[in-house]
Amino acid sequence: MVTEKEPLVMVPLEYLVLAPENSRTPDPQAVEALKASIRQAGLLQNLVGYEAGERILVVAGAHRLLALQALAREGHPVGEIPVQLVPREKALLLSAAENLARRDLTPLEEAETVLRLLEAGIPEEAAARELGRSLSFVRDRALVGRNLSPSWRPLLGAREIPFSLGLELARLPQKEQEELFQKWGKELRPEAVAAMRLKDAVPTSRLLPGVRERYLERGGVLEADLEGGEWAKDRKLALEVQREAAEELAQRLGGSLHLDLHPGRLVPGEGAVVVLNSLTLEVRVFTGMRLQDGGTRSQEEEAPSAPEPPVEAKEEKGPVGTRTEEERAREITGPAALEREALRIRAARERALADERYRKAALTLAVLASRGRSLEGKRAYFRTKGWIDFRPTRFHGGDAKLTERFQTLSGEEALLARLEALVGKKVAELGDLMALPEEVLDEAFRVAVALLLGQGEEVPTLGMADRRHLMGYSEAVLDQALAEVGRPGGKNKGEKAEKLLREGNQPFPRALLNAKHG
Repeated sequence: MVTEKEPLVMVPLEYLVLAPENSRTPDPQAVEALKASIRQAGLLQNLVGYEAGERILVVAGAHRLLALQALAREGHPVGEIPVQLVPREKALLLSAAENLARRDLTPLEEAETVLRLLEAGIPEEAAARELGRSLSFVRDRALVGRNLSPSWRPLLGAREIPFSLGLELARLPQKEQEELFQKWGKELRPEAVAAMRLKDAVPTSRLLPGVRERYLERGGVLEADLEGGEWAKDRKLALEVQREAAEELAQRLGGSLHLDLHPGRLVPGEGAVVVLNSLTLEVRVFTGMRLQDGGTRSQEEEAPSAPEPPVEAKEEKGPVGTRTEEERAREITGPAALEREALRIRAARERALADERYRKAALTLAVLASRGRSLEGKRAYFRTKGWIDFRPTRFHGGDAKLTERFQTLSGEEALLARLEALVGKKVAELGDLMALPEEVLDEAFRVAVALLLGQGEEVPTLGMADRRHLMGYSEAVLDQALAEVGRPGGKNKGEKAEKLLREGNQPFPRALLNAKHG
């Protein structure tokens, strides 16, 4: 960054001071080592600084300057010091580059270092180029340095939360950040914040070619997620532009555009049908298909108005809602109803085989339903094992506290809480899940699959246990377990349990797996 073109001047020691941008904490041992080196061989490397009035502010060589000042106080002659002068802007960049190269710099210190550059008037692109970092690195750190609320800053400074969480929080108003801090503290996950922030956004990967550019031309705003994916924040504008492009696509194909059309209404025929899902903004093209009734109008145009019920119709209220006698008479029952339901199930299964996003959303919804969670009382799309099927046989109809203990120790309650934090506690429709950001749906799917698993060949680790579980064994068994993991025994049962818990990554000792508990 500093070149030979920068002037080298000789400056009396008393005119040299540390620049305020040089935030590095001095290392006393490094200063003492430099003092000894300078006594023997003199100053081997010049300092770097910029002019500020009658002073030279040193941005590179802080330890050398401190060593020279200490030698002068001890009576050692130091003479004039060689300093390479640079413009203040370059000095700021040099100081920032040195700070960012330090391994002990916290994420908050990184953010504040980059922010000082931008506040000094250095453009983002220039800062990224001179620091050898990406433009997103500079922008993300500056955003955190500028916008992260007071309650979260100490946690980021102490590395108690990841930078990814700090970045997601910094994109929210500070009032919302403080509310999340009061509610969740450092247990908050970046994915949960991203899901909340992008809940109404649309991934640009779903947009037709050219739609992203039109969206930006009309003032639309884009934002990146944790994985670098791009999202359109203005859903209404994105839908408007996507629909225009879908209409043009339908015209090019000589077909028709329909909003939210169920594929079940399509039959083989000539032409093409373009379907736009107004919830997810996904566009699907069906070639060699036509509407069952032969129509070509959009769904809004073809939807008939609801017929007026007959005056004499009687209503009956029951568990499935309000129906007229005429509607009840038209109900299909018996073998016909069974076959219709079988075909619906088959259609859902075939879609699950072909549509990855649908597959993830449907399984997640089914797991929630099987646990008696969410759905607001509605029937699940698919039935899986019921809640009771996930309890050990010996717990059926048994002690509720034992059942609760089983769910806690197996991680089931924690996984359910994590799943609900990702998808919300009032998921009612499959579309609610399919509209989630891709990375949120992916994690929800992983958690849902984990909830379905159990009784495999995997061996638990000691970190999966807790003190209460280990205290259920005898001291002799705990001694055997400690011997297996190569740890000496403790003075009492509690100390032995704590020693085992500190070996969290070790496989569960056979002495514990095979011993009587409780």
